[in-house]
Amino acid sequence: MKRIPRRDEAADRFRGGIASVLLIGFAAGILAGLSRIAANRYPDAGLPNLAIAAFTAELNRVFFFSAAVGIPVIFLVYVLYRIAPRSFPRTTAVLFLLVSVLAVSRTDFYRGSISASEWSPLLVARRTLLLLFCLAAARLLRETFPFFRTLRVLSSLRIPLLLVFLLAAANSGAVINHMKNMPRGSNVILITFDSIRADHLGFFGYERPTSPALDRIASEGVVFGSAFTTCPESPQALASVLTGRWPRTHGVRRMWDLLGQAQVSLAELLSDKGYVAGAFVSLPGPKRKSGFEQGFDRFFLDETHESERITGEAIRWIDSERKRPVFAWIHYADARMPYEPSASGSAFAAPFGPGASREGFRYEPTRACRVFGHERLAADDSARAVALYDGEIRRVDDEIDRLLGHLERTDRIHDTTILIAGTHGESLGEHEYFFDHGDFLFDTSLRVPMILRAANLPSRVVPTQARLVDLLPTILDVLHLPIPADIDGRSLLGTVERPDGFPDLPVFAESEVSLFPAVNRRRPIPGIEGKLEAVRERGWKLILYPTRTGVRAELYDLSTDPGETVDRAADFPEIAAALRATLEQWKAGSPPASVRKESPPPDWVFAAGDPPATP
Repeated sequence: MKRIPRRDEAADRFRGGIASVLLIGFAAGILAGLSRIAANRYPDAGLPNLAIAAFTAELNRVFFFSAAVGIPVIFLVYVLYRIAPRSFPRTTAVLFLLVSVLAVSRTDFYRGSISASEWSPLLVARRTLLLLFCLAAARLLRETFPFFRTLRVLSSLRIPLLLVFLLAAANSGAVINHMKNMPRGSNVILITFDSIRADHLGFFGYERPTSPALDRIASEGVVFGSAFTTCPESPQALASVLTGRWPRTHGVRRMWDLLGQAQVSLAELLSDKGYVAGAFVSLPGPKRKSGFEQGFDRFFLDETHESERITGEAIRWIDSERKRPVFAWIHYADARMPYEPSASGSAFAAPFGPGASREGFRYEPTRACRVFGHERLAADDSARAVALYDGEIRRVDDEIDRLLGHLERTDRIHDTTILIAGTHGESLGEHEYFFDHGDFLFDTSLRVPMILRAANLPSRVVPTQARLVDLLPTILDVLHLPIPADIDGRSLLGTVERPDGFPDLPVFAESEVSLFPAVNRRRPIPGIEGKLEAVRERGWKLILYPTRTGVRAELYDLSTDPGETVDRAADFPEIAAALRATLEQWKAGSPPASVRKESPPPDWVFAAGDPPATP
């Protein structure tokens, strides 16, 4: 008869433990949801619908994770208590320690996400102290308070039912809010690509058939004939595309920097209005978090850099989304080194390099020797490399044709706004810089193609300067959505409506950090302090080179010297001073998002045989 109360008491503790787990999971989910909203600044950005969706998603994630882990643990504790009640306290303490260690090892359990590089001995020590504190607190509560009586109080099914009801109410509210704000606008397809020069495309007068698909789209839409990137490296430029901000203000200053959660992306802005967002991209480096994922319902990152795979995934996803307007971002990275075009583009290399392989071109013997002109290619091999580069452009064009052709066959092209833009160009030997980008700020690397095709927009070429930061406000303007007041770009629709009356926008740009200061004699200063800066305005361009003795300026008259071959800084010092003042004024009005801690580049930035990163 004495065993029956103990068994009833054990069952009460089991039910109370389940109620405790669910209550803690619900409270933790509320805190996680509020933390996510605050980290992403959704209220400040005017994104109430996205805030509701993010809060509900985080509440669900934490609540169900807590239930999935906590309920089996409570059941195990219950079994241990029934089997060995005398050793129950010690066994429970060990079990609690194991579960706590597993929880702490999950990086997103405490902070949402954290990169591997952020794990440090200090962080491990802090988490260990947290575990010890939890164990001490649990033991103190057990010895000084009737803790297990509390579990009996919670053993009623009313608390779990109440929590389930509250969770269902939160999800129902999110669904009702989503249905209420369901957009009826057009689909949006944003296509970006690396390393494709505007002057190597057919609609800009290039002689090779590199871009038949882009030529057709250009003939049907608006071509921005003088469009420029913010940085001749794709991560920085893509961050500008997604946020409408300069690299200084969005914080991605180096290709390995992470886009911060506080930056509001185009995907988040459109998701707040009811769009379903998907990204299908190829990015430099190994598979890792870049910060570009935020706001996307589907984020496909291709490590193989195969454009065919990216297009296929994008088509399948677009076909699966029929109930809501679609925002699809597709990014190709084929046209960067090594140049290994598909069959449609490799034919361009046929007349070049007799006796040599036509399948591809790589840096030989090392990247630094080739890029900075320390070892020259023979004329035939250089021409063959350019032909293979053209073949890579054709490969990207073929995939764009495949994507848009599918939209036409499925009758979705007519209600789709299409925006196509390059992230940067490619230097093919101009200015003693071979088959690369990122180090210098000449137009061979800064000028990019940009095309907008949308309903009710005329087909024309806009001659005024455009910037990548202008893409986000332009897309929102086309969709008749509000444009955030704190972004750096401006809508380009005004240039379409009155191309001769719209003011020419100044172009500001910065380079990548100097990765090879030991062999790049023109860029001896490593780190962010050694970045080049440029301003392009009213037919002139000023480039600033940090050196060990100060800052050297180069000035180019683009109206008479579009190839930027003659430095006119000594001839026109007043123009150089005026442009420098414009640059300084812009920098003063665009403070850096944060002070980036200088750190060596990760290993994936370099290739085998590269020289050391520091002199």
